[in-house]
Amino acid sequence: MADALSSFWQSLLDLTSQVVIPDWAALVGLLPVFFVLLVLGPLVTLLAFLWLVYIVRRPRPTIEFDEGPWLIQPDLEGLL
Repeated sequence: MADALSSFWQSLLDLTSQVVIPDWAALVGLLPVFFVLLVLGPLVTLLAFLWLVYIVRRPRPTIEFDEGPWLIQPDLEGLL
């Protein structure tokens, strides 16, 4: 009974070691991807959001409209 339990326990440990113990060489190779996703991604998103806020809230030029009738000024030859 003890051998069967020990064998079961060892096979369970072998199975979980494939999932739990990472392949460190592969994870170190993925560090640039993690850097882009976890550092540069949020920074680019924040910059895009701030740019959008600026575009929406930026000062607009004021346009003044002259109301009322205008007299047409003749040119130098007296033509309209």
